[in-house]
Amino acid sequence: LRLFHYPQTDPNEIAQGAMGQGSHTDEGLMTFILQDEVGGLEYQHFGRWYPVVPVPGAIVVNGGNWIHKLRPELIDPVHRVLSPSTQERFSFVFLYQMSIVTLERHTHDWLRDL
Repeated sequence: LRLFHYPQTDPNEIAQGAMGQGSHTDEGLMTFILQDEVGGLEYQHFGRWYPVVPVPGAIVVNGGNWIHKLRPELIDPVHRVLSPSTQERFSFVFLYQMSIVTLERHTHDWLRDL
């Protein structure tokens, strides 16, 4: 479990391309994210960026690289975090990882059914 802190950023820096965290994917199977009300998380789908609107008490589930490797047609795990301009941003992140042996033995059945 990790706590991410994104400090408030000057709007001029944001206009010049400053990011809270640039586009990336997460290793592992899944990532669970509890974000605050500030927002800034975005996901990429077919080359376009979409905001993940914060919902109080909701947990965002992001597919990791292993799901993408097993079933690439299901998800595009690329996401990023925009720098907040009005106030600082916090999120709790849990990266769920499994061993390759566990993945090979147990995930093909449930991924096949998706």
